[in-house]
Amino acid sequence: MAIAEIAARAWRDMRSRIMARRRDSYRLTFGMAENRTAAQEHVVGDLARFCRADRSCFETDPRAHALAEGRREVWLRINQMLQLSDEQITNLAEVRDNDDTSYG
Repeated sequence: MAIAEIAARAWRDMRSRIMARRRDSYRLTFGMAENRTAAQEHVVGDLARFCRADRSCFETDPRAHALAEGRREVWLRINQMLQLSDEQITNLAEVRDNDDTSYG
């Protein structure tokens, strides 16, 4: 195996560990739907309302619309991080070899 391959594999492994640690931190903070504490449920419910998790972000004022979309993006990020499997993390780390703008 060439040194470049070894380095690329080590880099992917490191990214996978970082992403898994990040996902685990999100899970520790927000909990999973099936086993949240009362405090986590309270915070997640508040964020869902604030971030418009269950309603349209459309506003006629472009600035208000952009603000609502930004809040919604935060909600989506939290939920995506909570749902990531180990396999998805590995795949995302591999995708990043060719695309530095992917999830992470």
